Amino acid sequence: MKYETIFISDIHLGTRGCRAKDLLNFLNNIDCKTLYLVGDVIDVWAMKWHFYWPETHMKILQRLLDIANGTTKVKFIPGNHDEMFHDLVGLKFGNKEILPEEAFISKSGKKYFGNIEILPEDTFISKSGKKYLVLHGDKHDIFHVNFKWISKLCTRFQGRTERLGAYFSSDHRFSKKLKSLVKSATRHINRFEVSIVEEAKERGFDGVLCGHFHSPAHKFINGIEYINDGDWVQNQTVVVEKSSGDLELIDCKALKSCA
Repeated sequence: MKYETIFISDIHLGTRGCRAKDLLNFLNNIDCKTLYLVGDVIDVWAMKWHFYWPETHMKILQRLLDIANGTTKVKFIPGNHDEMFHDLVGLKFGNKEILPEEAFISKSGKKYFGNIEILPEDTFISKSGKKYLVLHGDKHDIFHVNFKWISKLCTRFQGRTERLGAYFSSDHRFSKKLKSLVKSATRHINRFEVSIVEEAKERGFDGVLCGHFHSPAHKFINGIEYINDGDWVQNQTVVVEKSSGDLELIDCKALKSCA
């Protein structure tokens, strides 16, 4: 599958809810000029409570590094669950330690891990000329900003339900239902979509592309194109830029490469 640009977020490596095998299939079958990782790639929060790092998760991390070492430009915008990536150095994933020489800051001040550029946010201009604000979105989650400790407790609780659910269901239906209810309720309470669109409009963007809430969407709000690329825990969705410059939300469960 060839695209100009691919946006993917909320992978949550390090948790049992991550659909690692499906994601690896997807990554092995894509070809794009730019790949955006829009936050919550590695769930550092969850791994602090319960360390979980199977071989498939390491393969995904290695695949992302391989993609970055090729012809694809990879940009990583950390979210709230992997906010430690702003610091880069000294993190450990499985038995591999990221050494100082593997993470560096360029003369322009841009941060890199390997060949993956790390940014707080980015401006994306599509081939059709539209300008999009790209960010994870957690700063617009009022609940997370004001009650971060509760968000972390929810992460710990969700992790426990995933481990418990593994004994009863191979697809973790119970934990997925719980996550869906929590995310949905929070989204409506804090007016996340309206808030993030207001910022994009005030800053002169045509649209905004984000993640954070595991709720894939592609719609217009107050004249601004709002796109949420979803997640790889419940929905297995990505956003792609086609050769025409149009952005499309794709359900990867329907693709043969994700079967």
